[in-house]
This record gives sequence, C-alpha cells and structure tokens, in this order.
Amino acid sequence: AARVLARVEDLVSGKGVSYVHWGSAVFNKGVACTLATDYQALFDASKDWEDEHGKDLGNGWQLGHPITKLASFQVYKADQGS
Repeated sequence: AARVLARVEDLVSGKGVSYVHWGSAVFNKGVACTLATDYQALFDASKDWEDEHGKDLGNGWQLGHPITKLASFQVYKADQGS
C-alpha cells in the first residue's frame, strides 16, 4: 500500500513515476494529475509507456495500481458531489 501511495503522490505532484528498469525516463513528468484527469487515457498511456520503456516487473505496482486508485478516488468524489 505504501508503494502505491508513493506513486500516487508522484503522479499528483507532477514529479512523474520513475523506475529502476526505465533508466532516466520518467512517466508523466511535469503533468500533475487532478480530479479532471482522464484516467482511462492515462492508464492506456502507461501501457504504451511500458511497451516502449519496459514492463513494470512488479505487475502494476509502479503505474497500473496507482492510476486505478486515482480513478477510483475520482469516482468517489464525483459520487459525493464534489
């Protein structure tokens, strides 16, 4: 859980997500995720990123799970009327 939250923070801050197997490449660097972010598009972009830079060997803990958590939070907030 801590790893997912750390990646969520990286995405929300605009820092982007780095990974030892991607070298100096950083996913989504300079783009802060918000409640207005299209998380399906971001998820799709993460898959394209992995195709180009290398698969997340942790089975989604670097990108897939954090993006899904952000999407779930977005739905939660929308359901709350915020």
